[in-house]
Amino acid sequence: MPAQPSTMASARSSCRARSISALICAEALEAGSSSASTGTSQARTLAQRLASQGIRVGVLNEGISGNRLLQAGAGASAESRFERDVVQQPGVRWVIFADDPINDLGSTRPPPTLPALVEGTEQLITAAHKNHIRFLCSTLTPFEGADYWTPAEEVTRERFNDFIRGKSSGCDAVIDQDEITHDSAHPTRFLPAYDSGDHLHPNDAGHHAMADGIDLSLFR
Repeated sequence: MPAQPSTMASARSSCRARSISALICAEALEAGSSSASTGTSQARTLAQRLASQGIRVGVLNEGISGNRLLQAGAGASAESRFERDVVQQPGVRWVIFADDPINDLGSTRPPPTLPALVEGTEQLITAAHKNHIRFLCSTLTPFEGADYWTPAEEVTRERFNDFIRGKSSGCDAVIDQDEITHDSAHPTRFLPAYDSGDHLHPNDAGHHAMADGIDLSLFR
């Protein structure tokens, strides 16, 4: 089963020159893949919200379409690029980690186990904390209906989200993108109003909703 398109999306917002930054390390959901209009992404919308509230924090988008947590594919894995793309970026105080494990589940055969995904995430959290970076975890969005969805992978997604939401995860905060985007009548699927049509990526409205769901007080 193929991974999502391997398009590099490392564009930085116009706030990049500011000395304090939040960084998004993610896959295509944050990179803006499947967005109907040019330039729409969670990172851009978050940067606009911060600026509108006078919060002087820049946003760096290090999302890569098709990126995985544990294995290289569309670029280096999140594990192997975390030092370069997060820790070594000047002025970074927060990192939002979102949705790479979706591609681990969908494009790795056999798919990784829940303990492997948890261990990989915990390693990133530890690396962030050692460098005084707050690690903001995101739950995995639903993807039933996507080409690579299986019932077994759905179980792993839900259990990974339980880990992220748990008190022992090590996350400094949780951005519950699953709660924001799922269809309450069918929680394993995207809300139709936010679905780009591939049942995996959000449309423009979905990107905006995901960015609007981030508590800006985390960056004060």
